[in-house]
Amino acid sequence: MGSGLLFRSKWNHEDARLQASGHWDKVFWVQNEALGTAAMLAIETGDSSYWKWYEEQWEYAWSHFVDHQHGSWRRRMSRENVPEFTEKTNNPKCVDPDYHILGGFDGALQWMKMDMQKKA
Repeated sequence: MGSGLLFRSKWNHEDARLQASGHWDKVFWVQNEALGTAAMLAIETGDSSYWKWYEEQWEYAWSHFVDHQHGSWRRRMSRENVPEFTEKTNNPKCVDPDYHILGGFDGALQWMKMDMQKKA
């Protein structure tokens, strides 16, 4: 059982409609953009449990997805947190993985900034 928002729901965990990119593997952009979403939900709802989830998700991503040796993030992991492949994207027709990483964090930072300005 995972600790993400989806896994806390009552949905059937084997429902194929819940698969990211047509498989059950964990995909980096889904993990990353979930961080921005958690920040937005925490700020907009005032529910601090979303910050708790943000922290748990960040710890998970830092431990499993961030490639501390070669930089950037691992692109896809099995449900057991084993990297599916280790090569970095270099095909000019592919979206650079850093696009999603930067976008997810920019979203989280923008929500945090707006929240701080409201409180000031």
